[in-house]
Amino acid sequence: MQSGNWRFLNRYPETFMICKLTGKEGVPAKAHIIPESFYLIDKTAKQPLKLATNTKGVYPNRSWKGIYDDTIVTQDGEKVFLQWDDYAFKLLV
Repeated sequence: MQSGNWRFLNRYPETFMICKLTGKEGVPAKAHIIPESFYLIDKTAKQPLKLATNTKGVYPNRSWKGIYDDTIVTQDGEKVFLQWDDYAFKLLV
């Protein structure tokens, strides 16, 4: 689910939140639920990837960049995931 707050947060960098990963206050990050690099695998794709869920009442959607949430981690918290995202990409792709 994309939060509409991201545009607001970009215009007002003084907006802070408590990171759910680190527990520290910081600037919110636009954190992808599935790493964005996974969506860039096939650069020749003519259509965005289909996103599906098993959540009742939520129907498949299409996205070029995936789903993100700006209420989970701060920019510093997002950096913690970088090495894990890189490892998963190298392992799975």
